[in-house]
Amino acid sequence: MHVTAHLDVDLIALESADSVTCMLTLQAPVLDSTRSRAGQTLLVVLDRSGSMSGEPLETAKDALRHLVRRLAPQDRFGVVVFDDQAQLIVPVRAASDHDLALVDALIASIHAGGSTDLWAGYNLALREVARSLTSTQHRTNVVDAATVVLISDGHANAGITDSAQLRERALTAFKNDAVTTATIGLGLGYDEALLSAISDGGSGAHRFAANADELPAALAEEVDGLLDKSVLAATVRVTGRGHALSGVATLQGLPTWMEDTATVVALGDLYAGEERMTLIRLDVASSPALGLATIADVVLEYTALPDQAEHAVTLPISVNVVPGDVAAGRVPMPEVVVEQLRVEAAQAKAAASESLRQGDAASAKASLDNASASLGSLAKALEVLRRHGHLDPDRSARLQATIAAETEELTTLRQNTDDMPAGFTSKAMMTAASGGRRGRAAKRSTCNGHRCPACGTGLLPIVYGMAAGQIKEAIIGGCLIDPDNPSHGCERCGWRGTP
Repeated sequence: MHVTAHLDVDLIALESADSVTCMLTLQAPVLDSTRSRAGQTLLVVLDRSGSMSGEPLETAKDALRHLVRRLAPQDRFGVVVFDDQAQLIVPVRAASDHDLALVDALIASIHAGGSTDLWAGYNLALREVARSLTSTQHRTNVVDAATVVLISDGHANAGITDSAQLRERALTAFKNDAVTTATIGLGLGYDEALLSAISDGGSGAHRFAANADELPAALAEEVDGLLDKSVLAATVRVTGRGHALSGVATLQGLPTWMEDTATVVALGDLYAGEERMTLIRLDVASSPALGLATIADVVLEYTALPDQAEHAVTLPISVNVVPGDVAAGRVPMPEVVVEQLRVEAAQAKAAASESLRQGDAASAKASLDNASASLGSLAKALEVLRRHGHLDPDRSARLQATIAAETEELTTLRQNTDDMPAGFTSKAMMTAASGGRRGRAAKRSTCNGHRCPACGTGLLPIVYGMAAGQIKEAIIGGCLIDPDNPSHGCERCGWRGTP
C-alpha cells in the first residue's frame, strides 16, 4: 500500500493553539494476476416484505442465482431474508461446498411476506457471518473478513428502527469481526438516511437502484469490488506526541473510537488500485518553543491480500512553530483544500437530501448552490496562482478537473430537484454523499451516457414505483420515454428522438 500524508498548513504560530488538516492518500496495491486470490465471504440480506412482491423480488432472486455462479471455489456465500421475521435461507459455506441446484431451489422458495424488521435480518446475518469467520479461522488459522450486503425497498417498521442504533451495530461488527456492511436501496420507497447510516457504520458503500432493472447492476458492482479487494479492514490510529494535541476528528465523519490514548478511524476495505483520501483534523496545543515539532504519529494498519499479512505504516506528523507574523502569511496546500471542499460538498448533498425528505426543495437547492459557489471561488483562486507561476500547469489542471467533476455532479443534482420526483433526487443525493464521505467520487451515470442533442441535459435513469399519473412521461427502459411515442425524451427542453 502506498500512503502519503500532507498538511493543509505546516506553520503554527508561537504560543497559539491552532488546527491543521492532515490528508492521507492511500493507493491500494494491484493484485498479481498470476496468483490465486484469497477467498471472500459474502452474505446477502434480502428484504422480502410485502412491498417487494412481484418484479422486485423476482429480479433480486435472479440476481442472487447469477451471483453465486460468479464466485470462485474458495469464496463463501450465504443468504438471509427478512420480513417481520428473519430466516437463514442459504447457510454461509464455500462455493465449492454448495450444491448449486439446491441453492437455486432455496432461492426460488423465497416469497414476499409482511412488515419490515430490518434489524432482525441484519442481526441474524451478522451472527451467521461471525460464526462462519470463527469456523474458518479455527480450521485454517487465518484471520478473515466478510462483507454483508443489505438490500431493502422499504422503511424499517418493526424491531429496532433507530438509525443510530443500526449504525452502531454495523460499527461494532466492523471493529470486532472485520465485517464490512454495504447497502442497496431499491425504488423510491426505502429510507435512504437509514441505509446510508448502516453503510457508514459498516465502512461500506451505499448504492441506489432506482428500479428492479437496476438492481442486478448495483449488486454486481458491489460484488465486483468485493472480489477485487486487495486490502482488508484498514484503520488509521492517531496518537498525539506528549501534550501536543488537544483533539482529533475526521472531517468526513468516518466511524471513530478511542483505544487508550489513540483515536482510531475506520477506513474499511480497498479494491485493487483504489485511491482513497481521508481528512483528519488535528487540534494543536500552543507551543512555547520555536522550531520543528512532531505533534502526532499516524499509523495505518491493514491486512493485505492474498497473503493475509498484517501491515502497519507509521507516519510522524510535524509542524514548524514560527513567529505569529510569519504564520499569518501561510498559504494552504491546494490539494488539501480541494479535498476539504469535496467533503463539504458531500455534506451539502446529505443536507439537501434531508431537506427534500422534509419537502423543502428551496433549502435543498441552496445547500447545493453554496457548495458550488465555494468550488467556483476555489477554481478562480487556483487560476490566479497558476497565472502568477505559483502553481504548475499540470498540477493546476488536475485540481481544476477534480473541481469541475464535483461541480458538474452538484449541478446535475440541483437540476434533478426540478426535473425528477423528490424521492428519486433525495436518494441520488444521499448515494453521492455516502461516496464523498468515504473519500471516493460517487457518480450516477446518465442513460447510457446519452445527452439531449438540443440542450445537453443528461437523459436520466429509470424510476421505479411512480404512478403513471404523476408525470407526463413514463420513465422506463433507462430513459425518459413518452409512452405514446417510445423514443428518448428530454424533460428540460421537450426534445424527442434517438440520441
